[in-house]
Formats: sequence, C-alpha cells, structure tokens
Amino acid sequence: MNRWLLIGLLLGSYTLRAQTVYESFEVDTVCEPQGGQAMLQLFIRSNLNVPVKAQADRVKGRVFVSGVVEPDGKISSLSVTRGLRPDCNREALRVFGLFNAWVPARKDGQPVRQRISYPVTFTPGSPVYVQEGSLIEYFTKAGDAVADTAATVFYRQITPVDTLTNLPTGDRVVYERNSSKWRELARFRLKQGPTDIQNNDPSIKRTQLYFTDAQGRWSESWYMLYPNGAVAAYAVCENGRPTRNKHEYALNGLLEAVEQQENTALGVIDLKGGKTAQQPVVASRTRRTEWYPNGQLHSIELRPAVTSGQTAQPTRLLQQWDSTGSLRVTDGNGQATYTFEVMSRAEANRKTILVETGAVRDGLQEGEWTGQYADGSYKFRETYEGGDCKGGVSEVTGKQPISYTYTGTEQNPAPVGGMQGLGQYLAQSLRYPADAQRSRIQGKVFVSFIVNTDGTIQDAKVLKGIGGGCDEEALRVVSGMPRWKPGMQRGEPVRVRFNLPIAFALE
Repeated sequence: MNRWLLIGLLLGSYTLRAQTVYESFEVDTVCEPQGGQAMLQLFIRSNLNVPVKAQADRVKGRVFVSGVVEPDGKISSLSVTRGLRPDCNREALRVFGLFNAWVPARKDGQPVRQRISYPVTFTPGSPVYVQEGSLIEYFTKAGDAVADTAATVFYRQITPVDTLTNLPTGDRVVYERNSSKWRELARFRLKQGPTDIQNNDPSIKRTQLYFTDAQGRWSESWYMLYPNGAVAAYAVCENGRPTRNKHEYALNGLLEAVEQQENTALGVIDLKGGKTAQQPVVASRTRRTEWYPNGQLHSIELRPAVTSGQTAQPTRLLQQWDSTGSLRVTDGNGQATYTFEVMSRAEANRKTILVETGAVRDGLQEGEWTGQYADGSYKFRETYEGGDCKGGVSEVTGKQPISYTYTGTEQNPAPVGGMQGLGQYLAQSLRYPADAQRSRIQGKVFVSFIVNTDGTIQDAKVLKGIGGGCDEEALRVVSGMPRWKPGMQRGEPVRVRFNLPIAFALE
C-alpha cells in the first residue's frame, strides 16, 4: 500500500474517533468527575441558585441534563432531556455547564468523547411567596420561617426582586402583626454605590448593593456586582459589615469560595466514603471552602472567630486537592501548594503567578516554605513552627537584587505612639462643626486612606458620613495626620489602605 495512502487512512481513522461521541457501554472506561461523584454532588449543591418563582411554587423534582465530556475533561453540547419548567431547566443547564473537571472516557487507551446524563435535583426550602414582583416571607416571633397560614405568624417581610436574577430591586419592609392587621415595623433602604473592598483584579470596577437600617448601618443582605450586573459576592451583614454566609463568584457565575460560620459540631467531608466524621467544637469558627476555576474542589479551611480581647488563632487547613482531584493535604497533614495571581516585580502593569508550597502538620504551616513568581522577579524562603513564621528572607530579583530579612510575614501600618497616640492627636485636632452641634448631628464618619511606604497619608476619602460638616472635618483631620509606621510584607514596606472611624458625640 502507498505510504501516503496509509498515513491518510490512519489520520482519517484518528479524526473519526476524535469526533465520534460514544455511549457509556461503548468505551473501555467511562468518564467520571475528578474526585468521584461526591465531588460533583457538592459542586451542584453549592452552585445551584433556585429561581425565586420556583421557591415560591415549592417546586420538587429533577431536571435531566445531557452533555458530552470531551477528551480534555470539559463538558459540551448541553441539553435538557427531561425537564421540570423553563426557569429550573435554565438553571440546571447553567450549573452543570460550569463543571469542567472530568476524567474523560478511554477507548483503546485513548481519551474519547462520551455522552452522559445527570439529574439536577430541586427541593423546596423555607416557604416564600411571590406577588407583583415582590418576595414575601413570614416568620414566627422567634424568627423562624413559616407558611403564611401558620398560626404562629408574627412578622411579614416584603422585598421587591428581579425574578430572573433573584436580586433585590427596592426597599425591604418588615411588618408586625397587630391583632388582625399588619403595621410597618422597620424599613431597610436599598442602596447601590462604589466599594472600597479590595478586588483581586483592580481593572474590574465592581459596585455594591446593600440595605441600610434607620441609623444608616448596613443590614440584612449585601451584594457585590460585576459591571455586567452579575453577582461577584454575597453575604449577610453583622455589626454593619458583610461577614456571615459569604459567597464569592467568578465572572461566569462559578462559586469560587464560601464562608459559613459554625457554632455546632460539624465534620470534615469524606468524599470517598460519603460520610461525615464528627469533630468536637471548641469555639465559634468559620469554614471556608474554595474551588478551582474548572469546578474541582480546592481546599477546606477552618478560621477561628476573633473575639475582642483574645489573641487571634491561626487558620487551619483541613484538606486540599490539586486541580486533577488528588488530595495533597488530608486531615490537616500533607504538602500544600497555593497559587495566586500577582503583579510582576520586573515589569509594571504585567501579571504573573506566585507559587507557594510547604508542609502542613495538624492544619498549620510547619518547616520550610518557599514561594516564587513564575517570571522569576521575586522569591522567598521562610520557616514555620506551629503556624508561626519564625523568620524568612525575600528577594526582589533583577539587575540589582534587593534582599529583606524578617521575622513575620505581614505587619499592619500603625500610628506613631500606637492607638493611644492617635487618640491624643484626634482629641487635640478634631473640631465639632457648629452646624452639626445645632442640628444635634452625631455618629461615626468612616474615612479610608492609604499609608504609603514612607508612612505618609494619601488619598483620604469619606466612605460613610453623617453630614453637618462632620465629613469634611474628619477628612481634614485624617489628611493632616503625622506619618505612620508603614505596613510591611516579608520585610519590605508596602502601601496599605486603612479604614478609620472618627466619632462625633454630643455631651
């Protein structure tokens, strides 16, 4: 046979195989989620955003989604083979299409395309109602969600919402039952504006959507939005800041991380056995779970709650996986690796990747840890004992390398003389505006500013004011502050944005 004809036939056979979609019974090994079915189930359960109308209708059932797992482990050709209703069908397709962490099927030793079908389950949650574009919820006196017909109904909460995105569109109003009538108890104003919360990518200008109470404090739900209106983060506000039940999302809608406060015994997820081993609880804590961009689970950490007057406890790494689903750290022990997108030290406005790796014992960093930028512009080496950094050396490489020696990885900026010195400065410099005194205006003005590497103050601005001239006075005093001790990162002075509340109180 002609050699070129033989090569053509072989290439044709390879192309045909690469394009062929096989059924599960036609392959030697079927495709499966990296880390097993439990990994996929956790992903679907965490990412599923049940449409508000489906919540109100208490929809229960499964949407069967079909797709093709490609040889590179990604999913394609999605369709609904058996659905529930249009809104649930759309959500099932969206969620299943975000998971691209598959081990492909193999035939004759080669990865091939395989068709799969998967049921996405919808189950009713707490009873809610939708009427004329508003979400209506009913609660007992203790705050438990109940049906509108329950004899224990004491509160009614109404929130205008976009039924396609589930985002609020107007003020949230809480009513209290008074005999057979409802009276307005509280109104939470919906506001939208810029945010000072740091972003991994400063080029993406995000906004925040939040509710405020009668005193102007953040309350209830808080959202961070991308420029296209998609949710970048969600949290429940506590003490005027978004802290509890925090969710962080990628631009494509993938859940990147979730933080949940724990006050009772909960176990480490055993993805192989599908069981949960109970752990004793020693204090309130936050469980943070992170995912890779392909949907593969990355890590589970425990972050102890910080209580006033107590020494902050270190974060413990419980489990960590690589991007293929293999465990690096099990039950707090193993070799951990972290990757971060950072700005290059060699070239302005160019990004690179920091890879940091080292041993973990009982969830804490132990022994030698190293880190290096992918472009070679920066590196460090440091030693840990029980999670505490005992010392390290960092180096900015280049034509004239600069080295820094340090005992702690980070040090926050601080006023000279400490907080006591700052208090004395404010007491001596702050003047209560006459208009504010006459109008009986009092409260806290929150000012944000940057502490430069030489300790000077720059870019001061009011985050939340109270009016009456107090905002301008707080800004004047902060802008005129003496130099601070600069923030330090691995021995090197760095610019740090700092938020400071300035109190105005009438005697």
